[in-house]
Amino acid sequence: MNPRLVNPEVRVIREIWLALPMPPTINHYYQSRGKKRFLSASAKAFRVDALAAFYKDGKIAPLVGSLRLSVVLSFSTRRECDLDNRIKSLQDALQWAGFFQTDAQIDILRVVRGPRGSVGECLVCLEEIEYRR
Repeated sequence: MNPRLVNPEVRVIREIWLALPMPPTINHYYQSRGKKRFLSASAKAFRVDALAAFYKDGKIAPLVGSLRLSVVLSFSTRRECDLDNRIKSLQDALQWAGFFQTDAQIDILRVVRGPRGSVGECLVCLEEIEYRR
């Protein structure tokens, strides 16, 4: 395997740093009643938090190119928690808030478990990138 596929060289065009509360697990993101599916209250609240972060420093232009999403998830519990259960809800909220057009733009995804704290936290670095040849 080519090591450049695992860790490609990129040039960062623009970056956005965010501190958000812990995203809801994808297992609790949707609820259903009969045959209808809808967002849970925690999913709606997290979307509002992402939207507030989008407008924190004034409205920004959405990122339009290839993206690298780096995430540090710091849980507040000693229980075992899956990192990947939180990522889809994070991507959905960031897209809904207007940071990017579609999560298909994310070419590089890096997720790290952070130190345990008193409150669950999600640190995000979203970068618009260009591949170097």
